[in-house]
Amino acid sequence: MGTPQRRTKKSSQGNSPRVPSVPHRPWETGRKHPLDRRLPMNSPSFDEYRTLRAQGQIRAGIDQSTALRCIYLLPNKYQNAHNFWSWIWMFSIPFFVIAAFFTSGLALLGLFIITPLIFSSTKKSAVQFVLEELDRNESLYYSLAGSGAITFQRSAITPPPLPRVVKATPRPRVTHLP
Repeated sequence: MGTPQRRTKKSSQGNSPRVPSVPHRPWETGRKHPLDRRLPMNSPSFDEYRTLRAQGQIRAGIDQSTALRCIYLLPNKYQNAHNFWSWIWMFSIPFFVIAAFFTSGLALLGLFIITPLIFSSTKKSAVQFVLEELDRNESLYYSLAGSGAITFQRSAITPPPLPRVVKATPRPRVTHLP
């Protein structure tokens, strides 16, 4: 007897070539950069993003946990600032606990107010650092936008401000004498 033959499932597509749902050629999408093809369809290219952001027509956002993971992809000045405030946050916990013994528990107020403020500020600053670097670093933009980590929100085009109307001075009140 030989070895039993393994049954395989036939695919529903058969042997037809796989047709991509998104055009993969840059000239089909109008995009110029070779990494543009990795972007989701609602994401603008890097040049489009910079011009729309300069005009105030688009806003970008990123999740705080994603920004914390990306902080080490940024230049050293951002990493150093993040590390400094992270250490301040971590050392504030034992500092306030030890200080509570000497201040009869008054420092526990700092533990429950100041420490969470530093913690949340550190996370918010990480988001700001990533978004700030996103405007300058094209490869960071394409890697984050290609993975779907950046959310884009297009703003409504704000009309230009109306011309300022100068009110006429009121007429002097004329009183009739009897």
